[in-house]
Amino acid sequence: MLLVVALALASTAHAVEIDLMHYAVNDLRTGEETQLDAFRGKPTFLLVFEPGCIYCARQSRIFNRMLETCDSFKVVAIGVNCTRRRLLDDLDMLQPRFPAFMAGEEFAYELGEVVITPVMLLADARGNYELHLLGLQDSERLLSILGLVDSTCP
Repeated sequence: MLLVVALALASTAHAVEIDLMHYAVNDLRTGEETQLDAFRGKPTFLLVFEPGCIYCARQSRIFNRMLETCDSFKVVAIGVNCTRRRLLDDLDMLQPRFPAFMAGEEFAYELGEVVITPVMLLADARGNYELHLLGLQDSERLLSILGLVDSTCP
């Protein structure tokens, strides 16, 4: 819930810095705990998804195509609202060509109840929150947003 409040504050007063990369997540394939800190260095979209979300699968394919032509950003999928087994079963539908995790306890708690997916949180290269998006986004919009955080994509 703290993350939800902080995101609301950050959207109105951009001076608030929120580190999105300090959370622990669990690798969907191995179950091992990983720190999102490992993804600092480039702007990163955290794609929050849940099982059965067709729009999440479409968003994943859009990111896959974008990553084929641009390597100046990263994408990390983070599953919510379900068990690891169920999220793992849905990876075939999602088909991400980027890392996929299950939200850790702290991340899930601070994110709060997710009722609409996909949700995308954009972190700058240092891992600080920049903005969030709800629902399916096309590549043109995502590329223009990346331009706001000094990403150089065509």
